[in-house]
Amino acid sequence: MFEVFPEVTLADFKELKVEKLVAQVEEENIDKMIETLRQQRQTWDPVTRQSKTKDRLNIDYTGTMNGEGFAGGSAQGANLVLGSQRMIEGFEKGLTKKKSGDDVVLELVFPEDYQNKDLAGKPVKFEIKINSVSAPVLPELNEEFFAVFGIDEGGLEAFRKEVAANMERELKNASKAKVKSRVMEQLLAQNKVALPNSLVLGEIGSLRQQAMQQFGGGKQSIDPSMLPDELFREQAEKRIALGLILGEVIKSKSLKADPVLVKSTIEDIASTYETPEQVVRWYYSNKDQLATVESSVLEDQAFEAILAEAKVKEKRVSYDDVIKPETAKAAK
Repeated sequence: MFEVFPEVTLADFKELKVEKLVAQVEEENIDKMIETLRQQRQTWDPVTRQSKTKDRLNIDYTGTMNGEGFAGGSAQGANLVLGSQRMIEGFEKGLTKKKSGDDVVLELVFPEDYQNKDLAGKPVKFEIKINSVSAPVLPELNEEFFAVFGIDEGGLEAFRKEVAANMERELKNASKAKVKSRVMEQLLAQNKVALPNSLVLGEIGSLRQQAMQQFGGGKQSIDPSMLPDELFREQAEKRIALGLILGEVIKSKSLKADPVLVKSTIEDIASTYETPEQVVRWYYSNKDQLATVESSVLEDQAFEAILAEAKVKEKRVSYDDVIKPETAKAAK
């Protein structure tokens, strides 16, 4: 028995209401990004002064509860950056204004909502030995630092332009992704599609395989039966439904992947590599990779066709507002 693909009757796109976030990359955003890049490449210098926030401590510690040790409560030679909030409340504060060689005893209480229920809300004692205190040292903005990012000439000005270009690309992609997300939710709500079970099961299989590779590190060490169908069904149904809806949009509007958009997309991807020309040639010589880009471009064209009819309202916000992940509530 063969399943028949359902006919999809598209709702009026004029009923869609979409908010599009619009922002600019400001000089202060570039400054902040450069500081982040410096922090990612900072080094550590040992100091003899008292410790303070942002210092890195190397410590040995032993935690006990009612005089007994507990799982995960001890470590040797552990690095801890003060202010990182990696440890329970009071731990890092208790290690400020201390020096290398100091012994510290902290009597603390695990939070009531601590993930380990056996420890939640319980008092604990930590005996800590501070092996060393190191201060962060940020790299200078010089030719050596710029070269790490492929900037061999032009100095700070060229570096800032490169950072700005990458941020503009990230901003564009983030804005597009959020618009897509909001459009998808409305498309699924307004266009109810009868889903062929074979397609849903096939998508569930693909999602399960991806999960197995992710959690098993590609070694297939996870028993597939540990990942039941229901774990992936909702996501699979959404993907299939959206695919059928977009397929109907592409068909009804006779859309084909625009070669100009395909080329610009490949060039955009290639611009993040050291040898963009080679990357472009590779995409055009690899049928599978080229087909993937064409499929992505065609999907974008379908969304643009939908947006052309929808009620789109632009909202000017900050760069950070566009870049930050969207909450489930905001996506509705």
